[in-house]
Amino acid sequence: MRAPWCDLHHLIAWAKGGRTDLANCGLLCRRHHTLVHEQELTATVTAMGVRWNLRP
Repeated sequence: MRAPWCDLHHLIAWAKGGRTDLANCGLLCRRHHTLVHEQELTATVTAMGVRWNLRP
């Protein structure tokens, strides 16, 4: 998905003190952004990009 069509997702929620910077954000399309919140998925930023911690 092209970046202009994506939502910015805070890996540590903004409401919980998460910063709005590249070390704490990932770009997601609207559908996947909704899934991340519904399933309460977590992620970390690595040198290769954002790594999502998927549940089985």
